[in-house]
Amino acid sequence: MFYIVFAGLYQLFLKLNITLEKPVDDITVLVSQQVDVLLQWLGDGYSINRVNFEPHIRLYHLDDYLFRVVEGCNAVSVIIMFAAFVFAFSTTLKKTISFIALGILAIHFFNVVRIALLTFAKVNYPTYNEILHDLVFPLIIYGFVVLLWLVWMNKFTKYVAQKK
Repeated sequence: MFYIVFAGLYQLFLKLNITLEKPVDDITVLVSQQVDVLLQWLGDGYSINRVNFEPHIRLYHLDDYLFRVVEGCNAVSVIIMFAAFVFAFSTTLKKTISFIALGILAIHFFNVVRIALLTFAKVNYPTYNEILHDLVFPLIIYGFVVLLWLVWMNKFTKYVAQKK
């Protein structure tokens, strides 16, 4: 139920937040801006650009178009899935909300780093772009979420202890 409610709220947010004049939601814009800041630390020549009426943010290196950051890149759906699992095995409200909040921050940070590294790799290791984008980086972000779930189950719930 948690997942359905929050996925529905997110879809409502997207419907209210995206217009023909503003086709990119605020969360995707924020993620793109944070990726841009991180890329500036990795080297010169990286930039982002928002083109009117396009539903994405463009990433560039030395004026060469590399990637587009779309709504699916902002990790909100991953965050909702993470939070739904934690909530499904919740203990006290304080522990549950605290772990979800810290998990959201960690996943968001991890996702920004993931996109920045993917962009950096596209410039420096273009041969590996497809495998990195399609396999390695999704495996890393989902693996991180599974790791958070394992921490939640083993350290903060009684479910694992009851099974032993």
